[in-house]
Amino acid sequence: MRRSPWLTVPCVHSAAERAAETSFHSLVATTDIFSEVSEPAGLAVTLPAFGAAGNESFTYHGAAAADFNNDGFIDLFVCGIDHNYLYLNDGHGHFRDASREAGIESVPPCVGVVAFDYDNDGDEDVFLTSVGPQMLLRNRLKEDGELAFQDVSDSAGVSRDAIGFSAAVGDVNGDGLPDIYGIDVKAKQIHSVFREGRAQTV
Repeated sequence: MRRSPWLTVPCVHSAAERAAETSFHSLVATTDIFSEVSEPAGLAVTLPAFGAAGNESFTYHGAAAADFNNDGFIDLFVCGIDHNYLYLNDGHGHFRDASREAGIESVPPCVGVVAFDYDNDGDEDVFLTSVGPQMLLRNRLKEDGELAFQDVSDSAGVSRDAIGFSAAVGDVNGDGLPDIYGIDVKAKQIHSVFREGRAQTV
């Protein structure tokens, strides 16, 4: 049998050499990769330290990145300790706080947020986890021509009282519709899947 001239024979390394190759020290950057630009980008918010007066909650807060106004730029939905924030990207390295005009300031503060098009109308909606009722906000951009969120939690069947920390979206049952997998710490073992606009426990 003719052997291929491109056959590669693996080298045998000592234990010390193998340890050096897999060491995480080789993954540490020697120069700064990221720069702190939250203030010039319009995203800086001053809050009390975690656990301090004014921020005594036992939960951290999350954010989601998506194009909420369909202008081709990635925006940010941020869960806050006093209210939530919606930052719209202007495409030039700056974000504008559109929380009030989009109806986000009046929504109770969330713990986690996931963006997805739950009604398949072409704009990004959001599911919010919280310590209390879970929330689903419908983006009215396609219907009304302007970015505004409508609370459809009750009609969609997701307004369940929980200690909600995080959530993920996927087509759990393979019917082509996005489902929500939410973690309820209070339940301790059972999670809820919100399917086809109604809640089911699995």
